[in-house]
Amino acid sequence: MPHATVFIEEHNNKVPRPSYQLGHNRFSDLTVEEYRLHNKLGSHSPGFLTPYRQRSPPVMDSRRLEDLPPEVDWVQAGAVVPIKNQGMCGSCWAFSAICAIEGAHFIDTGELVSLSEQELVDCDSLDAGCGGGL
Repeated sequence: MPHATVFIEEHNNKVPRPSYQLGHNRFSDLTVEEYRLHNKLGSHSPGFLTPYRQRSPPVMDSRRLEDLPPEVDWVQAGAVVPIKNQGMCGSCWAFSAICAIEGAHFIDTGELVSLSEQELVDCDSLDAGCGGGL
């Protein structure tokens, strides 16, 4: 936990102040391996240790870049459902898919609908749905 505390304090004490604050939660004192075991993340779910790769070229739709705002706070815009918890099921794949669909639906219709990750997990009879999926 000392490493997590140092990380949190360094972030929260930055100048200028960050737009968000970090704090401890029920996962703060877990090692990466303990977190993986707790959330049933298999070897096919490397999680936050996966290196970030930028897409090239960036994905664009038919809108012109100059027509888009420089940033959007989707939470403030009402496009994000309340926080959900996958509990003991390693179903992050279902949560990310559902979140993308919820967001796309909001952008298309202006209506925020909370969809069910559990329905995706229930349909996954071959790929270790609660074990990290494939």
